[in-house]
Amino acid sequence: MRYVLMVLMLVVTSSGVYASILDYQIVRLIAMDSDCASDELTRTNNDDGTVSFFMTCTNVSHYPDGVIVHCPDATNERSCKVKTESKSFDNLKLLQ
Repeated sequence: MRYVLMVLMLVVTSSGVYASILDYQIVRLIAMDSDCASDELTRTNNDDGTVSFFMTCTNVSHYPDGVIVHCPDATNERSCKVKTESKSFDNLKLLQ
């Protein structure tokens, strides 16, 4: 019985199971850090082990080209940063 438990523990610890960043965590980050109203989220697993996300926005007033989020650590959501800056259209203020 003791050997069975040791083998089971060895299999579980060596299987390489680890947490990954979930889509809802990125949607929450974008909602808190930007004015983007989320529409569609796309995940890209990069070759260097990082993860990038692209979200299109339903309101294109500040983010007409969508929002890019980059996560250097694919297992830690706290490493994720919004890379896209909000845009302002100052020419529209001239019409006032």
